[in-house]
Order: sequence, then structure tokens, then C-alpha cells
Amino acid sequence: MSFRVEDKIPVTKYDRFILHKELKNKGMIKLFPDRHVSSVYFDNRELKIYQDSIEGLLPRKKFRIRNYNKINKYSFEKKISSVEGRFKTSQKINKEEYDKLIKNGHLDSQYGLVKPLITISYTRMYFQYNKFRITIDSNIKFFQFSDIKKYFKSDKNVLETKSPNLNDRDLIHSLIPFEKKRFSKYTEGIDSLNLFNFV
Repeated sequence: MSFRVEDKIPVTKYDRFILHKELKNKGMIKLFPDRHVSSVYFDNRELKIYQDSIEGLLPRKKFRIRNYNKINKYSFEKKISSVEGRFKTSQKINKEEYDKLIKNGHLDSQYGLVKPLITISYTRMYFQYNKFRITIDSNIKFFQFSDIKKYFKSDKNVLETKSPNLNDRDLIHSLIPFEKKRFSKYTEGIDSLNLFNFV
């Protein structure tokens, strides 16, 4: 389980372009090629994970199956937000395990049975600046898991900074002159698709 400090910043396409240019001039380097990311998010019948995320309650969790570049290799991930910070566990799963999770869901001690509700896809760019990592997500789309014809394309781009050291936060904030706010693609997707009658 890894601890990290994260800040997510929704920006316009124009702001993303300007910030990318400025940070590159200051020495930001690209880590590796862009990837297509797809994540299936789970919730229970009462949308308790969504509600806890909206209200900022601690501790809270998110569950998702993630894959990259549309290849049939999957990871089942659990993200935990607590008073100590944010943690993530990731377990590689095969296609049989993927199918089982999709069909039967996942049983959690806090949320009970959670099942797939929404798929979120986007293009992610990866950068390194000093000791911390920066990712930029664009072309974000939200799909209702049970009906892939129902989707919404966001006009937002999301810049995210990640560091294992809390002391880096002041440096990060000095470099990125945008308002920092709590942001979740998952809650944004639920709101955009109006998925409040999940059964």
C-alpha cells in the first residue's frame, strides 16, 4: 500500500496548453508515451461511495478495474482516503477474474456488495518535474456501464500532481497558478449521466 500526496486541478484546454508550455520551459520532461486509460467504477445500491465522496467523509474508498490501451490486462484497485492521507492498492487480475468481478461484484466490509456502475475513459500524458509527477488527462468520457450508448464527453481537462512527500505541496502550488479543489472523475461522471436510480 503506497502513500502519496495528490492535487487534482480541472482546467480548460487552453489553460492546459499554456501550463504545459510553461512547465516544459522550466524543465518538465515527458516520462513515457500517452496512454488510453479505461476504468470501471463500482458502487452499492445506495450509491454510498458517491455520497461519501461528495461529502468528503473519512475514511472512504473507491473500487475500480483499470486497463490501459484497450489491452485485456486488468488491475483491480482500491483507493482509500483517510486522515493519514491517500493510499492505493492494486492487484493484477486475469480475464476470468475480471468477468467474475463484473458479474458478481466485490464484497467490502464498509460498503457491502459493490457492483460496476460507470466506465470512465481518457487519454493520459505523463511528466516529471523535480521530485514529483504530473499527469494531464484529456478527452474524458463517461459511460453508463449497463448501457454504453449512454455517455457524456466532458469539456474539462484534469491536471494532477503526485508526490510521496507532503513537503512538496508548497512547491507544487507555487508552480501551478490555478485554484486547487476537490475533484473526482467518478462523482463528475455520476452527475453528468444522472445515475441516481442505480439498482
